[in-house]
Amino acid sequence: MSAHTIRKKGVRKALFMALAFVVVAVAILPNAWLALTSLKTEREAFTMPPQLIFRPIVDNYVTIFTRFNFDNYLVNSLMVGLLSTAGALLLGTPAAYAMARFRFTGKRQLSLYVLSTRIAPPVLVILPMYLIFGSLGLLDNYLSLAAVQIAYNLAFVFWMMSSFFGELPEELDDAAQVDGCSRFRAFWRIDLPIVAPGLAATAIFIFVQSWNEFITALVFTGNATKTLPVAITSFMTAQGTLWGPMAAAGTTVMLPMLVFGLAVQRYLVRGLTMGAIK
Repeated sequence: MSAHTIRKKGVRKALFMALAFVVVAVAILPNAWLALTSLKTEREAFTMPPQLIFRPIVDNYVTIFTRFNFDNYLVNSLMVGLLSTAGALLLGTPAAYAMARFRFTGKRQLSLYVLSTRIAPPVLVILPMYLIFGSLGLLDNYLSLAAVQIAYNLAFVFWMMSSFFGELPEELDDAAQVDGCSRFRAFWRIDLPIVAPGLAATAIFIFVQSWNEFITALVFTGNATKTLPVAITSFMTAQGTLWGPMAAAGTTVMLPMLVFGLAVQRYLVRGLTMGAIK
């Protein structure tokens, strides 16, 4: 290999590393700034030039958990996230298996129709669903918000899991049925354990989306079931914005997902790369 080729590869690698550093910095700096602001007094937060060395305080966190009952909103977000994730997987996974394994007329058209429910913006269905749940007395309820998010996430589960099931050889099911398994037992005992990494990756995406959902949560929740993203708006009052508590609230919303993402990172990578290597 010539010296010119080596230098060219070195320059290309350096440019790639510099670009990667810029991308990471753009992603991390706003979150780091938010966390630092949550540990400052309001005066320090607006000091120019910004103070990078200061005495951290936890008053803003004490305020959001004592004065604004942020622990209740944390539980609400967790409940809605678990319900919507479990419901979407419970309904979408068998449907994805059926789409991957069975052949029937209109299969492609049905797949595109399911996808169209994901393409459509949630705003289109908020009003009719609000009227339906209002007539049933289900507003300000975990089930109503979870049902809306399940309906919106079903298409995502359907397409993700159908691709994972489609990568499995059909001979697995044939062999299981020869050994006496029913179609459902073959799905439950053979196929589902194999695609478990993909199922975990899908569950992670759904839970994160549910945790960060704002529009539907704003419409369908009240004081009893208000989630964290909606609760953050409580810091914008008629007297002004409470920047310190708002920064602490934003950090509180972000931190569990950061820890959760680091904890399940290997499952996410395994799920997303499943079937990439034959």
